[in-house]
Amino acid sequence: MRVRVKFAKYGAMKFIGHLELMRFLHGAVRRAGLPVKYDEGMRRRMVMSFAMPLGVGPVSSAEYMDIEMDEPVPTKKALALLGAQMCEGLAILDFKEVDDSKKKKAMTIVAAAEYDVCF
Repeated sequence: MRVRVKFAKYGAMKFIGHLELMRFLHGAVRRAGLPVKYDEGMRRRMVMSFAMPLGVGPVSSAEYMDIEMDEPVPTKKALALLGAQMCEGLAILDFKEVDDSKKKKAMTIVAAAEYDVCF
């Protein structure tokens, strides 16, 4: 089963690059104890994918990542477990199962992005 996680990146975390953010979220999911599916490769990794990596500097109120799970987890429980692992500048906003009919990954469903530039 696949779940789509919506999170926000703000504050001092805007200076963290995409690769460091990925490492942090991998660790947070592992510490939360969620039943995540791992790939079958030599170096086993969590099956996670991110939609449109955000650059260094901008803040975001809606970033998405997909996680493959071995078993279903109730939304409230997952939000509480993941929320407890977040640092200041990251917030988990939503955690929901993706319909089997919608097998597209998060990266392919993003059609547009809106940016506000302030001087």
